[in-house]
Amino acid sequence: MKKITPGILFFLLLMCSCNQRNANPNTPNKMDSLAHAEMLDTVAGRQIVPDFKVAPKFINKYVQAIAGPNGGPASWVQHSSLLTENFKHHYRKFSKSDESLGTDPILDANFFPENGFTILNADTVNGYVTLAGKGKWRDYQLVLKLAQQENDWLVDGAGAINIPEEKRARR
Repeated sequence: MKKITPGILFFLLLMCSCNQRNANPNTPNKMDSLAHAEMLDTVAGRQIVPDFKVAPKFINKYVQAIAGPNGGPASWVQHSSLLTENFKHHYRKFSKSDESLGTDPILDANFFPENGFTILNADTVNGYVTLAGKGKWRDYQLVLKLAQQENDWLVDGAGAINIPEEKRARR
């Protein structure tokens, strides 16, 4: 009996070891799935999926500012709470450059939908959102980039402002 007990014990340890090695480490258990789902919503108290509703809210107000008497779009941009300071910096820099002649840098065009924009698609990983014009302008597209500052999602790029050439909408 004494010789059987260590043998059985050795066999059981060997079986446990084999089961752990054969387990697929990429298969999450239920706890891992729950933790992953929570991580998708927040990381350290910060929402990691951008609030894409900020994009059409910003651009539709910007289009109104272009037509409005409030000092024009440059003044509106500098006072907008929907924009990062980084965006405002790039806007000022662009406005002083030769590139700014002839087109609106935020709309990246001379002509644009005056009746507003809607979300066409969004990149939740990189924070880019593509907007499309409403009505007969639905083929007009505009790319914006969002960034989180503290707990707010703000526009950090739009059109020719702080958007890499390869990400910008085709004209």
